[in-house]
Amino acid sequence: MFVSLGIISSHIFLFYLAIFLFLFVVWQIVAWEGYSSSPIDCLLSLEVWGILRSLVMLAGTLASYRYMSGGVWSAGLSEYHSGLEESTSLNHCSYPFNHHSLFILALTEFSGSCVLTFLADKIFSNNFLINNDPEKYFSGSIFAFFVIIFVLLGMDISGAMFHPTLATLLLGGCKGQGALEHILVYWLAPISGVWSARWLQRLPTKDIPQSEKKKKLKSS
Repeated sequence: MFVSLGIISSHIFLFYLAIFLFLFVVWQIVAWEGYSSSPIDCLLSLEVWGILRSLVMLAGTLASYRYMSGGVWSAGLSEYHSGLEESTSLNHCSYPFNHHSLFILALTEFSGSCVLTFLADKIFSNNFLINNDPEKYFSGSIFAFFVIIFVLLGMDISGAMFHPTLATLLLGGCKGQGALEHILVYWLAPISGVWSARWLQRLPTKDIPQSEKKKKLKSS
């Protein structure tokens, strides 16, 4: 699915990429409630089972990509598939974001993952949306809107992956970025961003007593 979105962005307007991404995010939230295609939650569980699940997710992603490149694209079922098998192979793949420093790349992936996780927690824990949108179509649309904004803001900086297995699928092994840099930018940075957002959510909030609230309202 993500590879198909990449093909769409390469050949048609960005507007249509945004539409497909919007629909995909909403579908994932509505149909995959409680599940995620990203391994970050599994890794943050710090359990052996979580690490094994992450490895299986990565292996499955790479296997599906191998199927696409070795079967569908080579068959030439569409004119847009022409040359994709060669251009996406490791022999021809080059990292396209070398004009940014490692710090900026990592900061983009960290901040995007952090803010999107924070927004997701706020949106899906909102009592009004929980009571009036049980199927999560509306709340999913709100979150998908924010996803599109952050992807558009960061796609020319780091690719705005916010998804370790997706980043490894599309950029892993490309010339111009070493394995250590790839792990730092596309694995450690988004994982740290999600952890930071969850940590901020757990911070205690100071409740203002009703008497103080009334005083503030009277003074205003």
